[in-house]
Amino acid sequence: MVFSDICRLGNQHNFNIHVVFAPIPKSMSEAWKKNNVYTSFELQLRDLVNKVCQNVTVSLDGILAVVPDHMMRDADHLVRHRGTNFYAGKLHEFTAELASSF
Repeated sequence: MVFSDICRLGNQHNFNIHVVFAPIPKSMSEAWKKNNVYTSFELQLRDLVNKVCQNVTVSLDGILAVVPDHMMRDADHLVRHRGTNFYAGKLHEFTAELASSF
């Protein structure tokens, strides 16, 4: 299993694992909430982490960003609707949090 290999390497080389997912459209987020899909997924992911990564810190906080549907509608969504700036901002927030932890 790939995730257990990553956890093994994290333990061996003393690094933390930070899970980050691509943003999803608002309509998908609402459907997932309505059907408890995201909650179920997060519980399963946390269960997996607890089983295979006992000696490694795995960050799952704030793993899902929601964007307006129009930002994900077109194939070129990274260059339209300020999508590039949105993603850059999210990555900047994420890396700033990492940098502040040193």
